[in-house]
Amino acid sequence: MPDLASFNDAVQMPALYHSSLGDLKDGQLLLNTLGLPVPNSGNFAVVYQIQHRDKKHALRCFIHPAPDQEERFKHIADHLKRRPCRYFVDFQFHPQGLKVGGQWQALMTMEWRDGVPLERHITSLLDNSDGLLHLAGQWIDMFDHLRTLDVAHGDIHPDNVIVHDGELYLIDYDAIYIPALQGRAIQEVGQRNFQHPQRNGSHYGLNMDHFPAWVIYYTLILLSIEPGLWKRYQGGDQKLLFTAEDYKNPDQSLLFGELEQSSHPLFKLIARKMKAMLQSEFADLPALSHAIVRAGGLPTQPQAPSDWWRDHQVESVAQPTQTWLKKR
Repeated sequence: MPDLASFNDAVQMPALYHSSLGDLKDGQLLLNTLGLPVPNSGNFAVVYQIQHRDKKHALRCFIHPAPDQEERFKHIADHLKRRPCRYFVDFQFHPQGLKVGGQWQALMTMEWRDGVPLERHITSLLDNSDGLLHLAGQWIDMFDHLRTLDVAHGDIHPDNVIVHDGELYLIDYDAIYIPALQGRAIQEVGQRNFQHPQRNGSHYGLNMDHFPAWVIYYTLILLSIEPGLWKRYQGGDQKLLFTAEDYKNPDQSLLFGELEQSSHPLFKLIARKMKAMLQSEFADLPALSHAIVRAGGLPTQPQAPSDWWRDHQVESVAQPTQTWLKKR
């Protein structure tokens, strides 16, 4: 397969774009100060921004494509056409998209959403407890909605979530699951700081997003109580608070230790629930939903924000904690 340098060269030459890309052949690539394309590269793909007239698009070129990639994206596109999802952007898969080294390579064109990655949005809210709680409610809304559509994203982490005009959008669709893909495996197993330790390529189904959804929800709640956690645990740089090492050795984790020793009931509650999930089989992980969050005594939206924590005393928070996971 072509490497990043080969894609950088080819994407600058409109003559190498397949005719299926239409007017994008006449688009303007986003360039740096040296006049070179600005690639956003990951483990499996590299993305370029291109603008035609007043509309921006992403060109997603695949460095390590899956063998059944074309068939997968056809199933995904058909599913989302029947059951549109407001958290996804429009996309089109091109089996022949860009000629690199004399051979056609697949690419995906996607609607470009200007916005900020979730991590940057969270940092902008560190002094805004109400804003973090509101974001936590939006986060739960998203996963409740995805389940109604029988869709899982498969690689939930902050760089794959864009916040645009206060709304959440998911990007990077390589690991999406829909029922038509049941029984297959995938190359991607997600960013390790947001994935259950048991996750592997055979875990490909509607429950893929359960663990990372909870990790980010719990992070938002913790930061809404104590924003200083962000600095103490060096938030950012491919993580928020929790890391893969915390999941591997929770009893030796400084973060888990602080949560368990805290006098705040929600810190203790979150530590217990996280440890319970880490001890669970992957197939038994609970989905993040408004119903389960409320049953567990956790917040879903700010309610009289300045008084929320004062009104929720130890008894009202701690009462459900012994049984809520066991009931799932």
